Formats: sequence, structure tokens, C-alpha cells
Amino acid sequence: MTTNPVVTVAACAGGLYSVQAVYRLPLYVTRHAKARATLRAAWLANKLPITLDITVDGYRGAISTITPDGYTIDVVTITPRPRALSLQVRSPCLKKP
Repeated sequence: MTTNPVVTVAACAGGLYSVQAVYRLPLYVTRHAKARATLRAAWLANKLPITLDITVDGYRGAISTITPDGYTIDVVTITPRPRALSLQVRSPCLKKP
């Protein structure tokens, strides 16, 4: 279950724009490393590159990838009270429809 979804639009150069969605995933910090490991395995199985993969203290950390169509996906421990993960999905710069 996600909570507090936030969607924003940002201007890019040349009249293009990017959309970002941020979700909060409630999860005890002791489960963050396992969640990142599950994502890592799924992304590698689907041949997605791991662009960031860090663990701070065995629990807190971040993992990121980019999809073939240019979307970036970041999963990050929310600090200072890491009781959730932040799931952030950003589009590449696009033309308005």
C-alpha cells in the first residue's frame, strides 16, 4: 500500500516537460535491504541496468534503474525516521500532447 502520492511536472529545455511521481511505501527499516534485493534481482532478470545501489548501515539505502524508454526509478530510505521507502518515477523529457 502506498501513501501520500505526489505528482509534479517540471520544465525541460526546448518546450519539453518531465513528470515525476513520488510514493511513500510504509515498511520497517529492517525490511529495506530485502526490498532492495528483491528489486535488484527483478531488474537484473529483466536486463535493466542498476544505476545506483548503496546501503548505509545494513538497512538504509537506495537503488535506482532506468528503463529502455528513459524512465528513471529510484527507491530510497526516507530519513531521518526510516519507516518507509520512497518510490520515485520520473519520465524523460517529453513534448506536450
